[in-house]
Amino acid sequence: PALAWSNAPEKTGNGALHVFIGDTAGNVYRLDSSIYRACSNDTTIRCLHDATCSAQNAGTCDESAISPELVWQSSFDDIEGAVESTPALDNQRNVYVAFNNNETSILCKLLFATGEKLWCTPELRGSVVGSPVIAEKMVYLVSTYGVVYTFEGGGFAPQAAKGWWARKGANNMSSGQVVFNEN
Repeated sequence: PALAWSNAPEKTGNGALHVFIGDTAGNVYRLDSSIYRACSNDTTIRCLHDATCSAQNAGTCDESAISPELVWQSSFDDIEGAVESTPALDNQRNVYVAFNNNETSILCKLLFATGEKLWCTPELRGSVVGSPVIAEKMVYLVSTYGVVYTFEGGGFAPQAAKGWWARKGANNMSSGQVVFNEN
């Protein structure tokens, strides 16, 4: 699963951990969980030890952890394929998920808060091997065909007027390049 840590756990409802999981049926889930527990006399106060609760006259720090909460589940009727790798997150917490369907795959960007599909690539050649990698506002994918896909603007929607993404992907083993452009 992919994991996002909140730097403000007191503002995240039941916890500070946001976990993203995909399954072989092509569903994607967001679960919120926590390393925190609740104070015995005030369950709205999060704690790791008794001192936090004592300081606020809220009893002791309960021994049991807060249960994970399913925030959303996304299923897409227009996409056939399994999520076989860990989703990736960009610095805006958008979720990138690769769906594999035998010899092809599709990369989709989902909204962190709702799981809504923001965009998807057209069908890519080969199944994705490993997770999408996001670095320097780029999304990288490697397929079973030995193709390295590089998408510009990892956190941004494609611009149809310029093609999907203008950057070429290449591997270091040869001079071959893959140009991915719908126009």
